Amino acid sequence: MGASSPLLKIVLSLYLASLFAAAFTSDERIIKVSIESEVEDGRNVTIRCNFNGSLTFDVINSSNEITPIGGCDGFGKSFVNTAFLRDKYDIKAVPGGGTLTIINLDQSRYGKYNCKDAFNATSADSVIVSPEAKVKNNQGYAYTSLPFEMLIICILRAL
Repeated sequence: MGASSPLLKIVLSLYLASLFAAAFTSDERIIKVSIESEVEDGRNVTIRCNFNGSLTFDVINSSNEITPIGGCDGFGKSFVNTAFLRDKYDIKAVPGGGTLTIINLDQSRYGKYNCKDAFNATSADSVIVSPEAKVKNNQGYAYTSLPFEMLIICILRAL
């Protein structure tokens, strides 16, 4: 690559540093989900979603069917999508995010509960709700273009 190789390496390194700094040091766009209560049949189970912005909740059941439940906007208002779901779930906007309460948990509502940025569904985190999955390693993640970043890293290594 000649004389431009060191300059290209510096420019690409700075670009990557800015991407990682934006994606991993700012909690503003990172979603983190946790279970705040014991997971037991017949009890209410509360899931907390930490996120600064509008968010939505959905669940994926054992048949891989996705049910949109509802969400919260950035102004403290919350909603459950249908009257049928209001008997099964409660959503509240709280400072720094929202909570989803599964009312009177039973086997029909076991599944993977997702909390997503309402305007960027790739920014999300999830938790499994079932008696077997009492603890989850919560790892919120922000939207990044990982394949593109991996390409840049490969280019840098090739230089």
